Amino acid sequence: SSLFDVSSCSHGKGCFLPNDCVPGAATNSCSLAFSFRPIDDNSVEMELYGTIESGITVDSFYLAVGFSDDEKMGDEAVTECSRLVNEAAPSVKASYNYFHDEAKKTGVDNRRIEGEETFRPSLYSSPVISTAEGVVYCKFTQKIGGMQNMKMEYLVATKETSFHFLLAKGGTTNTGLKSHGHKGTATSTAMKFSETGSSASSFSLLFIAMVSLASSAFSVRSFIKPFSSVSSFFLSLAAAAATAPFDVSTCGHGKGCFLPDDCTIGATDGTACSLAYSFRPIDNHTIEMELYGTIEKELTESNFWIAVGFSDDDKMGDDPTTECSRMENEAAPSVKASYNFYKNKDNKKRKPSNRRIDGEEKTRHSIYSTSSIKTVDGVIYCKFTQKIGGLGKMAKEYLTTDTKTPFYFLIAKGATRNNELGSENRFCKVYKVDIVELFQTGSTDSLSLFFVAIKTVLQMIF
Repeated sequence: SSLFDVSSCSHGKGCFLPNDCVPGAATNSCSLAFSFRPIDDNSVEMELYGTIESGITVDSFYLAVGFSDDEKMGDEAVTECSRLVNEAAPSVKASYNYFHDEAKKTGVDNRRIEGEETFRPSLYSSPVISTAEGVVYCKFTQKIGGMQNMKMEYLVATKETSFHFLLAKGGTTNTGLKSHGHKGTATSTAMKFSETGSSASSFSLLFIAMVSLASSAFSVRSFIKPFSSVSSFFLSLAAAAATAPFDVSTCGHGKGCFLPDDCTIGATDGTACSLAYSFRPIDNHTIEMELYGTIEKELTESNFWIAVGFSDDDKMGDDPTTECSRMENEAAPSVKASYNFYKNKDNKKRKPSNRRIDGEEKTRHSIYSTSSIKTVDGVIYCKFTQKIGGLGKMAKEYLTTDTKTPFYFLIAKGATRNNELGSENRFCKVYKVDIVELFQTGSTDSLSLFFVAIKTVLQMIF
């Protein structure tokens, strides 16, 4: 099955599937595919998909998307997922398509951007790169705004900026992308990052004509025009909450959502969510998660925590916890692992307490990749990917499992105290979820058995 989840296309995610292809299908399978999903005003989650063909190997490849303001490639920013010949592992990079002759606007070469290696970590985050079963798949979050003093070679845009997207794949050298690649595919109609269903717009259809061109997409100046073999492609624009980054339009479409008491994210009446949680399997070892909570009582933007506990029964204790928190001595919030210990192991009826895990700061970066933490408009929102397996031998305090293991989820929030999660003397609210076979993530690979029926309880647990 394909990591490129087509079930979420038009549900908060825009998908570019040439000739109505389907990634990983037995017939009409995609050779190239691209998706985009705005996370906020300055960040877009993207996917690049391509099959491995002649001239491409898992040790030497690139998938790339160019962002053009017209139908001609040249002087355009490029995002690539590539492994150069001299690299030990693939990565997401920025490059640029330069003209051979700038004055005449003729001939195009893709080249490295000077100093890009240093700037790269601030531009791209949460990369997931897979080279398996004859397919290259890359998923990442890219900053498109909110950064100062950007060179012209980098993509600087808004969700409303129109682009012609051009996809290509090929082999690499020690220093860059080979000039003679494989088939390229491009949109002949300009598109916007906002045209995915994740903005607050009425439901509509956007038809986009596309054309495949058998050429070196990133080495020649290509005039992209429709002709008789062009097929049509469409995106659905689904309505969603305009102000809340927690996108409920994708719930049930590859993403499982826990919305206590059927609450509504961002509502202005009594149905508004105080807490919410979502999970989406990326692969067998990685889950994308969202934690959402309103700021109330003693919580502040500089002193808060939102957490989810993973329990094998309906009682919290001896269970790993993932928290998004800002301690009193921290300059910025981060995603962390902690653990709910029993104060008295011989008396498990007594309330457990949440504690730090010894050495967790050193392990944290290998477990979590954070794509977004926002504290704005009275809301705390955290989105990240978490490794749940494939990390070797881990201490029992860390979540080590697979996508088929069911859990009782407990989501909670409160204020931090003395560099820990406060409970008795600070505000704390908890919602509990019992697991039954009622709700699936909707993922096309049907791996996840995170089935949930909502039952809520208010208690002091963390």
